[in-house]
Amino acid sequence: MLKFISEKANHIRYFIANSENVQLLSRMLFSQVCIACEKESQKVVCDRCIEQIEPLYIDSENSCSICAMPSKAGLHCGECLSNSPHFDSTIACFYYEEPINHIISQYKYHKKLWMVKWLSECLLDAIRNHKLPDMIIPVPLHASRIKQRGYNQAWEIVKRINKTLSCQIAYDILIKAVDKEPQRELTREKRLLSPKGSLTCTKVLTGKTVVVLDDVITTGATLSEAAKVLKKAGAKRIINWVIARAK
Repeated sequence: MLKFISEKANHIRYFIANSENVQLLSRMLFSQVCIACEKESQKVVCDRCIEQIEPLYIDSENSCSICAMPSKAGLHCGECLSNSPHFDSTIACFYYEEPINHIISQYKYHKKLWMVKWLSECLLDAIRNHKLPDMIIPVPLHASRIKQRGYNQAWEIVKRINKTLSCQIAYDILIKAVDKEPQRELTREKRLLSPKGSLTCTKVLTGKTVVVLDDVITTGATLSEAAKVLKKAGAKRIINWVIARAK
């Protein structure tokens, strides 16, 4: 019963996050909390947490344009030079450290879907000076994972940002056909191997520039496998849009 009530409360807050008028009304009727520290705040992220977040913003001039790892003068990092991934570039908002990792964890694993609004606004800010793609695709979850979690966190962000961008978006072009162990439970070596052969593409994408959107990039193995599959389907260029980049 408590689980049912909790899930309903999350759905209500998700509705609030996606309605400006309802959100304004909720601020008049209920106290707000910071999504990072969860202390009372009239702002989505309190001033104290903003001070922690600001150093985590990724400066494109000091990061690898392929994978977004720190790199002097924006040169390609050693890993991309020695073992180039199948994707062409990556735009990321933050490094995956506190309190960003806490926000993403709460959004991703604890059904706090109302956080999608702030995360999406951060991503829109990061991509504002970049050319729009032909299509935006979320990194897929296996059907069993969606059933367990209730939603695909990347798809929720895609839907939200597309209210502003109005690009072609697709949920069913990139499919996770094979369910494997969650990436967070694997060693780096196993993470690099795990995505291979797990994804399929259901459409011909000849000549298209495709954005693949995910919440976090760690080793880049999943995004590289996605790019490999999409390019095999004819895509010309693959760009990653992610919220956070693990160092």
